Amino acid sequence: MATPLQDEQADRVLGRALRWLTLVAALLVLVPTGAARAQGPGSGNTPSASAGEVTLEVERFGLRDYARPGEIACVRVVALDQSVKPREVLLRIEGRDADGDTPYFERQVVLNPNVKQGIWLYPLIPRNFGTTDTLQISAFEVDTGGEASESAADDSLVPAPASSRSVGRLLGSTLIAMKAQLAPYDAAIGIVGTGGANYGLADYGITDAQYSTSGHEIIQVMEGIRTTDLPDRWMGYAGIDAMVWGAGDPLEVRGERAAAIREWINRGGHLVVILPVAGQSWTSAGANELAELLPAVTITRNEGVDLSIYEKLLTRRKNARFPRDAVVYTFEPIAGAAPTDAIKVLAGPEGRCVVARRLVGTGAVTLIGLDLNHRMLAAQDIINADAFWNRVIGRRGMVRSATELAALAGNNSALVNREDKLFETDIGPSIAKSGRSAAGLLLALVVFALYWVVAGPGGFAFLKRTGLVRHAWVGFFAAAGVFTAIAWGGALILRPSRVEVGHLTILDHVYGQPVQRARSWMSVLIPWYGQATMEVGEPPKAGELAGRGGGDVLLPWTSPEQAQAGQDIFPDARGYSIQTRSPRSLTVPTRSTVKQLRADWSGGPAWKMIRPVASESDPAGGALTLAEGRRMTGLLVHELPGPLHDVDIIIVQPQKPLGFSIGSSLVSRAFAFSLASDDPWEPGEVLDLSAVTSPSPGRPDAAEEYFNQLLGQGSTIDLTQPTSTARSAGGVTKRLAALGFFSQFEPPEFSQTIDYARKPVARRAETHGWDLGRWFTQPCVIVIGHLGTEKNPMPSAIPMWIDGEPVTPMGHTVVRWIYPLPDSPPPYQADNAPAEPDPAAVPAQDGRG
Repeated sequence: MATPLQDEQADRVLGRALRWLTLVAALLVLVPTGAARAQGPGSGNTPSASAGEVTLEVERFGLRDYARPGEIACVRVVALDQSVKPREVLLRIEGRDADGDTPYFERQVVLNPNVKQGIWLYPLIPRNFGTTDTLQISAFEVDTGGEASESAADDSLVPAPASSRSVGRLLGSTLIAMKAQLAPYDAAIGIVGTGGANYGLADYGITDAQYSTSGHEIIQVMEGIRTTDLPDRWMGYAGIDAMVWGAGDPLEVRGERAAAIREWINRGGHLVVILPVAGQSWTSAGANELAELLPAVTITRNEGVDLSIYEKLLTRRKNARFPRDAVVYTFEPIAGAAPTDAIKVLAGPEGRCVVARRLVGTGAVTLIGLDLNHRMLAAQDIINADAFWNRVIGRRGMVRSATELAALAGNNSALVNREDKLFETDIGPSIAKSGRSAAGLLLALVVFALYWVVAGPGGFAFLKRTGLVRHAWVGFFAAAGVFTAIAWGGALILRPSRVEVGHLTILDHVYGQPVQRARSWMSVLIPWYGQATMEVGEPPKAGELAGRGGGDVLLPWTSPEQAQAGQDIFPDARGYSIQTRSPRSLTVPTRSTVKQLRADWSGGPAWKMIRPVASESDPAGGALTLAEGRRMTGLLVHELPGPLHDVDIIIVQPQKPLGFSIGSSLVSRAFAFSLASDDPWEPGEVLDLSAVTSPSPGRPDAAEEYFNQLLGQGSTIDLTQPTSTARSAGGVTKRLAALGFFSQFEPPEFSQTIDYARKPVARRAETHGWDLGRWFTQPCVIVIGHLGTEKNPMPSAIPMWIDGEPVTPMGHTVVRWIYPLPDSPPPYQADNAPAEPDPAAVPAQDGRG
């Protein structure tokens, strides 16, 4: 029996063969129509011209010069125009897609003569791009016919539409390359500040060979980001887990750069702000455009504080010397503030809050009042990432410093010979459309075989036997005509007649927040030749600046399997334009084949999501509450387009007390419960959490055990031979659920005993920035369910149009719903108190009202 991987390889071979057969037919019959329809911006030959009138230089290639192949990179180009007057210029970076077509990532600006101007562009970096590869960036003269354009210094104007511009002479070009590569499987955290402080975060990035010494993903800590380096579109921050603002004046971030940060946070970003002890301008609401994002708290400045009282919050080190003259800010929710606008995350031993948080859309802004920039902390390397940062950004396990690792040299048997587990191997197969290709190729092979027999030796033998050999040419032409009619008839029957869109989508919603976010991978079947315009999300409203903050994103997608196997390049490869700063739509060449895309969308709730409801005994209630132990009380219901199956419910309780070693366990007590896989949660059906989470004897339901089960579902991959990926036959829903919990997987343990068992290490390349680890630093309820299956696909929540007509993608949506519970900062444990064990874990009962 063929394995799933062999089936996929066979499908790709069949698909390639059918593409070539289809292309031959298109060239014979439809080329004139297709060619006429394909003309558009960037698709023709650009007139040659003298180069060098505009010089181009790359100032930044990625956030802090880190770029990840397969993702968008923020590229800042410095342009110098040597003309004698201002003029319209089109800047274009040439990319690559899976079909061999050339996406042109374009931005139209006005350049002023002999003035260096910095301009941001946001190209998609090819998946197989390396540090020795290059992309071409060019500047062209533009005639917009009087339409509005952008100024590189003032981005307040909307770019002229593609249809209104004419690309003219080439004014200059150069090749650009990455300065530092962020590996596809590596995570990232950014630090704003030029003082060289990393606040202990750099320990997350320590590696042993190709593995992290503290967990699974290697975390690149991008230090030294200047406020002037911050991009003006949210896509420039996509793919990072958090951004820590350690130093730098927020008043320098205004206009579109401030809007980009707000949009990134709304779309799930986590901004962590360390309040400065002097020149504090974060709360200047009139001048600071980011002030509205901060927690709704009153800030009290406390001078001359002995930081040793926060020792258990900051470090594991013994006998560390703390400053006694520090400035500490404490926070108190303002009167009338919503609970989610002023969440107390961490407090001092006296109970006053020193880390507060505000939920913003699907993201958050966390405010730190401790003086982490104090020179004494940096000089002694006091801050331990696991003691402090695990409780702020939501990670698991001990994070040893370089000094601690040096002392443990040779005791790291668990860090070598690890087994890589990939959790995104279901994306490509979930959206693949190979059935019709296989049927078409089978028909072609059968018809050709029969034609060869009839028109060749079989027909000749029949004519010879009947004495009609003299009519061989007549028989040959008759057979050719009959089989041509059969071939064309079969092709017309099998040829798709309507647009079909398959999708795999991750949808996030935080209860009480007005927006959702979604990432979707799509296969779009366009049943004609020429071109098609595809759009996601709602178009900008009248009077609203297009692309403010970046908006939704729709870009071509190349799966890792395609990138490894090589591209299927069409002989008629063409170019197509993408408005790089607002890429919610794109017009692509079509050849009656499938185009694979990836979309990032955010907007108001598209569906009636999961919500708490009142019970008959408590008609005025409707809230979820934590009861004793792991028990929850409350009722949930949803009105999604279909039933949710393979539902997991994670209850996150308050963080464990400060002062004892957590080791490899979670920073919070958490429990996981699963509904029966063969009993889906139907729309309108009431789910009783008190019954679901009731203790009962049997298997454990501690969240640590749940994450161990998820980790075991990954598909094995050898990073030295990427084509060796073996997709596991089952566990699709578990692998997709696991994409939210990489930060919560059990880390490796150091041991002097040689352990020959290969320890798993989790890998992902497509879902950086989509981890839910932050929610393990505050009480909450997380529900993960799956809408749609391969046999019963369901619609997507993302609005989409093709050539102006609405279309409904059908497929599989991973619904991730979070309900914030009242805050409860962890208490401090006395020095002589024993570590508190977690309560015994028992399984759940499926309880529905």
